[in-house]
Amino acid sequence: MSDPTTDDGSISQSARWWLWGGGWGLAAVLTAIHSPAHLLLVPFFPVGLLALLPNGEQAAIGGWMLQFPIMLGWAFYAAYSFIMLRQRRATVFFVLYIVFCIVLVLNVGGCQRTMDAASKIE
Repeated sequence: MSDPTTDDGSISQSARWWLWGGGWGLAAVLTAIHSPAHLLLVPFFPVGLLALLPNGEQAAIGGWMLQFPIMLGWAFYAAYSFIMLRQRRATVFFVLYIVFCIVLVLNVGGCQRTMDAASKIE
């Protein structure tokens, strides 16, 4: 892919979508590296953010049982993606994109911590 920015400092819509998809692809690859079977738990993915809190693994495990944390997490990703993808200025988009990727990576880490904690429940 060539430079996604134009002379006026904007970024094309197709480049924004490709980068957005790449962020999600990165999250999928990081998840699969830890355990490919965890990809089957995609609907529960946002609950991994709860694991970042103190004693968050327990909160995330509890979040599996409730729909609200899951729906709230997906609403966050939908709203953030909407805002990020509407940015035409490359600098603004890339700042939002970096934060997006950091949140995705932290979410993957939280999911891994949660799954490790859940596997120890007897």
